[in-house]
Amino acid sequence: NYRQLLEDVTLHPAMGYYLNMIGSKKANAAKGTHPNENYAREVMQLFSIGLVKLNPDGSRVLDAQGKPVPTYDQAVVTGMAAAFTGWNFAGNDTSNAAIFNPAKENWLDPLVPWEMHHDTDPKALFDGIVLPAGQGARKDMKDALDALYNHPTVGPFIGRELIQRFVT
Repeated sequence: NYRQLLEDVTLHPAMGYYLNMIGSKKANAAKGTHPNENYAREVMQLFSIGLVKLNPDGSRVLDAQGKPVPTYDQAVVTGMAAAFTGWNFAGNDTSNAAIFNPAKENWLDPLVPWEMHHDTDPKALFDGIVLPAGQGARKDMKDALDALYNHPTVGPFIGRELIQRFVT
């Protein structure tokens, strides 16, 4: 189903490399670093909920001023990016922080979590969904993807994308 496809794409090494999820680490205030937001933004914008909320018929949900209602904002991108931290190529010693970057490249197996690099703080997503603190990389990824999959805009958004690309 589409939920499984989202997970398979998320954990595929080529996608992780292309959209910078591989090697994305939790924020480090002392170093001024933060998780890479590229995959978080793209999984929402291109692969699941798009930029604006849609009604079941594909029309845009409008606010009181007649403007489209966004599906997410920068705070959601930040929360999603934190949910996708700590993943890298399979086949390495995930207990050895030194191997995380650079890691031996394994392009055949799904990405694996390196918990020491995963953000364990709570993560605010969209529509009031908050991932609790301390869940771990696998649970945060699962919950983030479940939230995307269950968003009411997914059906109309993906349906429209498929129609645009496969119907002539």
